[in-house]
Amino acid sequence: MSILGGRFHISSVAEEEVMAYQEKERRHMLKVLDEYIYLCTQAGVRVEKLYIEMRTVENGLVELITQNKIERLVMGAAADNRYSSLSSYSDYRKMTEPKSNKANHVCRHAPDFCHIWFVCKGHLIYTREGTKLPDLSYKESPSSLMPRLTRSTSGWSPTLSRVSSQESFEDVNQSSTFSLSHLSIFSKSPETATEQTSSVPLPRTEDREHPLRSLSLPPRHEQTSCKGSLHDQLNEAIADAKTAKQETFQESFRRHQAEKEAIDAISKAKAAENFYHEELRRRKELEKELTKIKEDLENTKKQRDVALEELQTAMTENSSLKGRLEKSKIVGGEIEDKLRSSFELLQSFRQL
Repeated sequence: MSILGGRFHISSVAEEEVMAYQEKERRHMLKVLDEYIYLCTQAGVRVEKLYIEMRTVENGLVELITQNKIERLVMGAAADNRYSSLSSYSDYRKMTEPKSNKANHVCRHAPDFCHIWFVCKGHLIYTREGTKLPDLSYKESPSSLMPRLTRSTSGWSPTLSRVSSQESFEDVNQSSTFSLSHLSIFSKSPETATEQTSSVPLPRTEDREHPLRSLSLPPRHEQTSCKGSLHDQLNEAIADAKTAKQETFQESFRRHQAEKEAIDAISKAKAAENFYHEELRRRKELEKELTKIKEDLENTKKQRDVALEELQTAMTENSSLKGRLEKSKIVGGEIEDKLRSSFELLQSFRQL
């Protein structure tokens, strides 16, 4: 999807933005086609609006030619950005072949029965001869005025629509994805059975002859008025398209910024979550260590209590032993006194 010269893959853009972009392109295409229809209507030519939905413009043109058996086609030879470099008629005469990729693709791949004139600002640049001339007496049946193919859900299958010139101004919301701004489609007037074109008039040159000289054109003053109105409308359409592209680009840029901020926020949230889980793991480890320390402390307290009890018992026994020792000392003293008395008594008996 092209936005302001940049290309974005459709998968990288939101579905709502893709639908909005396609709707803007569809409206722009219908507006350009209606301007061409208006020019043809002013010239008294009955025309039909024919468009198809394809992935690329050049493939859509080839598909239109193939499906509708278009035998005569006038198409732009150069892209818009090449017009400014061609300032004079001699510059146009130097252009001997189509310059745009779309024109070259159509020139190479269009069916052989299609006779194509490639023009640039009203000057014939190149002619691709067809294998046969169109049957001017051919007349389309009313049932062929509005053939439609069902559009698939993927949004890229060919969708063909054909609307008459009177219906084209009433129905401006039909499906398409590209503009035929450089394509002039021939139509048949039922009254004259003569083919006419909605493109700008081609000048008659001495060195090139082509079958467009017999085309009837509106008067010069009507051409000037129509061209001025068309030029203003085209400028307005281009300005609207640029504004829409700018808005789409800004919206896409804001969306990408929001996505980036969301990704950063998600990364920060994940980092915070990882940090939280790490802290939670450390806290659990500390709690386990604290529980173990508490258990060791409780065991130490129990051992202390046992030791205190044993110490108390030992102190009690020590006091008891001290009492018994005192008693033993007293008894010992008494025994010593008795032994002394007995010894003295024994000595006295010996002296007798």
